Amino acid sequence: MTNRKFLMLFIILSLAGFLTTASAETLKGKGVSAVSKIEMLPVGDVENHNIGLATREGMIVFENGEVATGKIVAIWDQVRGGKGWAKGYINWTFVDGSTILNNFHQDVAPAKAEGPVQSDTKVSGEIIKGTGRFEGIKGTFTTSTRVLKPEKGELGGKNISEIVFNYSK
Repeated sequence: MTNRKFLMLFIILSLAGFLTTASAETLKGKGVSAVSKIEMLPVGDVENHNIGLATREGMIVFENGEVATGKIVAIWDQVRGGKGWAKGYINWTFVDGSTILNNFHQDVAPAKAEGPVQSDTKVSGEIIKGTGRFEGIKGTFTTSTRVLKPEKGELGGKNISEIVFNYSK
């Protein structure tokens, strides 16, 4: 009888441990976004130094075949063609309706060569929350982003990003 109770306790504790153990996962993808709204105010200290608020909309295709749309809301401070920063939030919505919301910090540096690229940026952030199958998600993300020079009629250049989510649930 004692062995049976011990075995039952062992099974219950093992299952409880299995159910609560978070496994680390990585999700990689490539994304594109475009400015959908922008408000810009000149700082006035040097030419083309502005602060602003912008929204971007886009999508990401993950290596596992999943697709999500993204809405980005950010504030920024930059001298056009020079260094700057942005901070904000990205809300990713997957085809099944699940979401991942994260905050981010972006460091902007001018492009290293002439051509269609306006700047190269590094973005990092924290996953704030998830819904649906991402309920309880925790983790971080990083991106390497190239901002293209705006084409005629565009509010801002398109972003082309390589994104990596490292998370657990």
